[in-house]
Amino acid sequence: MPNKESNSEESDLRSTTNLLIVLCLMAFTLSCGIFEGTESGNSDSSENSVQNVPDDALVDPMEGVELTAEGESGDADSGDQAISGKDKSITVRFAKGRTSKSFNDTVTGDTRHAYNFGVTEGQRINVKVSSGDGLAFLKGTDPLGMRISAPDARETNFSEIVPETGNYTFEVVTAGDRSDYTVTFGATALPKKEEGDEPQPGGITKTVKFSKGRSSASYNGAVIRGDRDTYVLGAQGGQQMSVNISSVENNAVFQIRGPQGYLRGAEPGSDRTSWNGQLPANGNYRVIVGGTRGNATYTITFAIR
Repeated sequence: MPNKESNSEESDLRSTTNLLIVLCLMAFTLSCGIFEGTESGNSDSSENSVQNVPDDALVDPMEGVELTAEGESGDADSGDQAISGKDKSITVRFAKGRTSKSFNDTVTGDTRHAYNFGVTEGQRINVKVSSGDGLAFLKGTDPLGMRISAPDARETNFSEIVPETGNYTFEVVTAGDRSDYTVTFGATALPKKEEGDEPQPGGITKTVKFSKGRSSASYNGAVIRGDRDTYVLGAQGGQQMSVNISSVENNAVFQIRGPQGYLRGAEPGSDRTSWNGQLPANGNYRVIVGGTRGNATYTITFAIR
């Protein structure tokens, strides 16, 4: 017959052993959880430190580098691709013996490409932009920062004899989301003017200056058939300007182009001999004189009040 006291001791021993086993398993499980949690936490922290870096904090190695155009024509320089989608500033330079330079590029609706074109007084500059979608256009400013294109106009072609030496800036922008464009710059030097600005083939460009205390000035000139003389006046919007011209054979006329384009009533083809009106904006006004037939000898008078 089994001993009851022996059976009781064996039962207590098994219970104690099972309890120890359970406690060991629990301790092992907790230990593993702690280490796994620590590794997971470090990993998450590392991943978050990368994901939380904003895009604008990443440094572009080409940012701020001015792109210089060399050669005759071609696509934008190799550096252009590195700053795609950002504003660009490009210096226009002609290859030796060349008088033009073309650029191919892509502009988006939120960027602008500024081409800096250094020219000399009396040169005729020609700038033309074309794009497949027809939405790329030019915005031009003179060395003083005054607009030489109308603010709201979408000009694709600019041609003029420049009245001042310096850097003229032409921005290429698009009215759409994205435009692939070609822009071409050209400059032709006029025949050298003799001392005193005597008229030469191609015409003259002269800055109008008033004597101290006076608000008017007169100039005598002569223009050969097919040529143009250009007079440049700096004025402020709201001022009243009058221009009058007289000629021996009544064959000298003029047009007036301001910082926002040609003035109403003095556009090409209007052939004015007198004009009076209020100026619409600050900037340079160019009075362009030509002959309707043959050569024209003239006297032109300017007044600003």
